[in-house]
Amino acid sequence: MFKKALLIALASGLCTLPGLAAAIELNFQGPFPEGQAQSTAVLIPWAQSFAQKSDGKFVVHFFGAGAIVKASEAEHAVSTGMLDMAGWGPVGFPKSYPYMTMSSLPFLAKNSLHAARLFNAMYQTMPEVKRELDKQGIPLAIWSSASMVAGSTKAAITSPADFAGKRVIIPNPALSTTVEAWGGIPVYTQASDVYVGLQRGMGDIFYGGAIFVKSLKLIEVVRHVTVLPTSYNCAVISINKSVFHSMTPEEQKLLKDNSADLAEKLMQSHAAEETQVLESCKAQGIEVHQLTDAQSQAFREAIAPVIQSYWLKSFEQTGVKNAPAEVEKLRALAATIPAD
Repeated sequence: MFKKALLIALASGLCTLPGLAAAIELNFQGPFPEGQAQSTAVLIPWAQSFAQKSDGKFVVHFFGAGAIVKASEAEHAVSTGMLDMAGWGPVGFPKSYPYMTMSSLPFLAKNSLHAARLFNAMYQTMPEVKRELDKQGIPLAIWSSASMVAGSTKAAITSPADFAGKRVIIPNPALSTTVEAWGGIPVYTQASDVYVGLQRGMGDIFYGGAIFVKSLKLIEVVRHVTVLPTSYNCAVISINKSVFHSMTPEEQKLLKDNSADLAEKLMQSHAAEETQVLESCKAQGIEVHQLTDAQSQAFREAIAPVIQSYWLKSFEQTGVKNAPAEVEKLRALAATIPAD
């Protein structure tokens, strides 16, 4: 706790010299580690740009994920004011964000850019989603996680039949229902143990985010990687409401103007990193598979019963009224949004 308090104190400008006008100083904990591409290429430059554009009168101090509070606590920390700004994910709190959680529905989006644009459209056009996010704080950027992939140590994965009877290592237990719908046997393990699990034969397949293939060095143990546009998770950067409303109109305008293209930059950064991961796989001799429309449809059909028995039921249990109708509205909205 002392470390956290000290970091916040330093970021809040408590050491302002007497006689000098105090700058507005905000602490911002990002959703990624400090050295990750989205931090170094987008979020750190964004944070630094406030001081540059305000002649030092508006300062944002960047901290990587977990530097002040655990990443899982960022949503609570920014809503209560322990953090001035933070990056977090609504899907981790389905009872607080039931309508936004529908964004994780399998095969709703075609790729990560499509998903990010859909999530922004949900906030702009669905009153329930706007109400949920505005209750938590002031959203500055809404975007999406990267695509999901299946990495295989043996044969290519191009149909649900390729999962049948196979042990599938997953870094998130929420992926179990999808794996089971395809006939696989889910084996949950911590992300840090996925590499060893594949290496030692705990499973033949990894199913998870494309970024893991690089960050967990799975490129050393898999022979095939298949892009599976199944579920995408929404991510948000927001500012505490009290902090925002304590600002002058000029400061609020600077904050919003300087954040206007932040979501787009994060979308493009995610897409670029995903492409880089797949190109690195190819360079290492790994076969990368993009599903055809017919192959993708087979995965959709295999998971359809789970949509009814699990996803719609879970949406209604967390507070979505008439989930089937709401999901159809969401699919119709997705169909109006460009995927490239």
